Amino acid sequence: MIHSVTANRASFKPVRLHSGLNVVLAERTTSASDRDSRNGSGKTSVVRIIQWCLGSGAKADHPFRVAPELASWSFTLTLDLRGQRVSVTRSVEDSSRVEFRGGDLEQLIPAARHSDEVTWLPVDEWRLELGRLLFGLRAREGASGATMPWPRALLNYLARTEREAYISPFKYFGSQSAAEQQVQHAFLLGLDWNHPAKAKQLVDEGKDLRKGHVAITRSVAREHRIRPDSVEAELEARIVNLRQEVERRAKQLRGFHVVEQYRDIEVEASELTQQLHELAAANVADQQRIEFYVAAIEEEKPADLERLRRTYEEAGIVFGDQLTKRLEDVQGFHQQLILNRREYLDSEIVRLEIEIARRDKTKERLDDRRAQLMKVLEESGALDEYQELQSQHAERVTRVERLQVELDNLRRFETRLAEIRIEKQQLVLDARRDFDARRGAIEEAIRIFGENTDALYPEPGSLLIGVNRDGGYRLDYDIAKGESQGVQEMVVFAYDLMVAELLSRHATKPGFLVHDSAIFDGVDERQRARALVLAERKARECGFQYLSLLNSDSIPTTDLPRDFKLADHTVLTLSDQGEDGGLFGIRF
Repeated sequence: MIHSVTANRASFKPVRLHSGLNVVLAERTTSASDRDSRNGSGKTSVVRIIQWCLGSGAKADHPFRVAPELASWSFTLTLDLRGQRVSVTRSVEDSSRVEFRGGDLEQLIPAARHSDEVTWLPVDEWRLELGRLLFGLRAREGASGATMPWPRALLNYLARTEREAYISPFKYFGSQSAAEQQVQHAFLLGLDWNHPAKAKQLVDEGKDLRKGHVAITRSVAREHRIRPDSVEAELEARIVNLRQEVERRAKQLRGFHVVEQYRDIEVEASELTQQLHELAAANVADQQRIEFYVAAIEEEKPADLERLRRTYEEAGIVFGDQLTKRLEDVQGFHQQLILNRREYLDSEIVRLEIEIARRDKTKERLDDRRAQLMKVLEESGALDEYQELQSQHAERVTRVERLQVELDNLRRFETRLAEIRIEKQQLVLDARRDFDARRGAIEEAIRIFGENTDALYPEPGSLLIGVNRDGGYRLDYDIAKGESQGVQEMVVFAYDLMVAELLSRHATKPGFLVHDSAIFDGVDERQRARALVLAERKARECGFQYLSLLNSDSIPTTDLPRDFKLADHTVLTLSDQGEDGGLFGIRF
């Protein structure tokens, strides 16, 4: 649970919390004008600070981004992490790290750094650690938000900040994908999140494959002037016809009669060509070595003792006789090394030049012999005919191979798409079997949600959980007048309360649930009163902390039970009057 929210400025009003129901009350005074509420009372900022210390970012309209007055502020959240009380501090100016105090930090956060008596972590690593410390997630599970339970996503359901987070129980922002919703809520509800994660992977892969298949089909159809709907059949027919032609020409080549003298001459000419290539390659390699050795010789320079002496004298350092003698010895030794290396490189250059000259003579001899052989072959005419036949055969073999590659690519797409369809079917079967095996957890979630909505409305709502056609989960709800804003907000309230109750049974748990006043915007007073009473009872009975941020003009005073004293649960009262009535004690 959370113990306190504080800051490094005396004007800030600390928020000190306890178990059960906690209320931060924002009073709207009669004397306050619209101009007095430039940043209101700062009530909503309590949620933002909690999220800030738990690793959230800051959008463009976030107070920490738009208010220069807060640039030098730091905020501290003190909470329980696996039974140890720890203070987490994050500054606005240096938001890339968080600092820790309290608890056995070496045991609790082994990855933490220690410098200048400060224990800290980069904020990216802190987000991953939160998965382990608050939800019992393994590092593998906390590695990505798209297809795995992600600590920041889970925390956004336990401390919703934006107005759009209170429209649906399954979303905390409007454009959140269905797959991410399924993965995160599968974890919160005790289901196997691997099923929706795998379903998303297969759906995405299928989409990419279909796009690729269409693109390749159209490209092949344009190139070969084939109708897109008959590409595979047309390619298959062309391959068969071309293979027949290839076999016919191969047979002609096998039966082509060349006088033995010509065959021997052709073989010898080919061997000479290969030898000439090898000699040329060897010469190029040796010439490169010579150039390298020459460059190495030019770069070798002895140390300039006099320049070193002037440099030190300019710096006010005077060489003694002994040091001068040692430097002269070192210089002499270095000069001898350079001389020895130059002699070695010179000898290597001479050796390589001799080798190159020897090869050049061999090349001249071989080239003359090859010219004689080629003249005999060309004058006979037999080689030209044979080469033309070979060229035609090779061209058709290449065409067949290319068409076969195109056909194989198309079939690979279709094969993988077929495999994905089979994997989807298997995933649906596995998900349904797992769903049946976890029916107890599912029924418990449905029961608690129904119980919560029954405490709010005459007709309880229903939480709808099932396996969808992709092998993921269908998440929905059904409640009377569910299209109205107030009912939607109370559905979010009932669902979040259910999640907090389920998480309270885990050994590793956050232990808190936070709602801003936006959750009561369209709710009538009777439901507001019932919601507060329900939250107090559930938090007390289940052992978690519920923090409600309320406006004074939305308190359902007349509808609250007589024995329910809101003042007993109010931990801080803020005001929108004056410069120092709000949370920060300043206006911005």
